[in-house]
Amino acid sequence: MVVGVGDDVCAAAALSFASKDSRVIVVDVDADVTSSLAKQFPDHIETLEMDVSRPKHCRHLGKVWDAEPLDLLVHGQLLRYKDRPAVALQSIERLTYALAPALSECKGQVVYLCEDQPEPRGIARNAFRASCESLAGALQQECAQINVSANGLRLPKGGVDAVGKEQFQDLLNNLFLSSSARFGGSLLTVLPGSD
Repeated sequence: MVVGVGDDVCAAAALSFASKDSRVIVVDVDADVTSSLAKQFPDHIETLEMDVSRPKHCRHLGKVWDAEPLDLLVHGQLLRYKDRPAVALQSIERLTYALAPALSECKGQVVYLCEDQPEPRGIARNAFRASCESLAGALQQECAQINVSANGLRLPKGGVDAVGKEQFQDLLNNLFLSSSARFGGSLLTVLPGSD
């Protein structure tokens, strides 16, 4: 499941997983965005239009999904809702907790995506940066109780364009699809690609 696919990085993540024959549920408040992704891989992408910033919606999804196994939950709210960072952080927590039974069912993984910011200035930017950096550890503490790993990926300014589309897809597939190694509580910084 990839949340926030209205952002280019999240859309690229969803397409990357679908290209490797994974079943992907794309989540966004914009139905046009989710359906355009599903058209690219109709046999592998299903859509879910929902506003993850609403706690009631997250709880409802958790009840409906129940314990159907979920291997990977990719949170893109920090990219999709850059103008509402507190809401994005809260929705990551709420949606993770709502889907905990499904993630626990198959020792799943939780990943949040964020983008490197210029040197922070001001209290709000410092607080946001600190929150992004501590989120992986805080999520892992909670997820460890249900045998789920939680990590973050911090992309360079410019997102997928700065990394390179193929390199980004390789990174995602190697870290989260093809690896049997598990790690948790880490915020991994993705470096820009080189020519």
